[in-house]
Amino acid sequence: MILERIDYNDENVSTLCRLAHKKRYEFAKDYIGGIGKVLDAGCGEGFGSAILARIAGKVIGIDSSTEAIETATRKNKKVNLFYDTTDLEKLDIKQYGKFDLITFFEVFEHVQNPGKIVGKFREGLNEKGILLVSTPNGRYTASKNPYHIREYTRKEAEKIIINSGFNIEEVYGQYPLLAPLLVLRNRLKGIGREDIREEARTSKSKIARNDWFADLFSELYSNPIAVATSRDLVFVCSPKR
Repeated sequence: MILERIDYNDENVSTLCRLAHKKRYEFAKDYIGGIGKVLDAGCGEGFGSAILARIAGKVIGIDSSTEAIETATRKNKKVNLFYDTTDLEKLDIKQYGKFDLITFFEVFEHVQNPGKIVGKFREGLNEKGILLVSTPNGRYTASKNPYHIREYTRKEAEKIIINSGFNIEEVYGQYPLLAPLLVLRNRLKGIGREDIREEARTSKSKIARNDWFADLFSELYSNPIAVATSRDLVFVCSPKR
């Protein structure tokens, strides 16, 4: 399994990383409202899609990886959950109809033109729909992640989202304080900036393997200090009228 594609039940992935993945989808459930229709864009192996399907009327999970969709279809089945292999940059969102909620978690940094994709989401959302975007905070980019095309700062990500037809309603952070503290530690040790996010995945990190710390740092926080020091950012976006 590629570490960029999280399986919550894989114990080789740290508690911190798995909890952060789960909590984003638990957070998204609050925006579904009744029997809403949801698109999980970049669904991976479908763990998050299945969480959304617990309360949504219909969930469609799409991913560019045939392997991921095959795994999702096999491991995360629900009668109201459907999967499709689709290149997001070539997405014809109109074929799926309108959505009440679109989740775009940890994909923004993987695509060549995130603004183009977010613009497609604007076309596919109901007027009162919500788009949730999560992506690493480029302010704390460490060594090059081979799976990331680019990591954006908060301002850069917000500009792309706004220019694609959305308002930013709220911003949350995950892994607060963790990123700058690790950067500072590494600088003091003179060992250079390690890949912070990768370290958080491994058993080498005490935070990553301790359940109490993992639960604390994987939570979503709206406090300005927490957001400013978070490694991951979550944007709550509404369509411009």
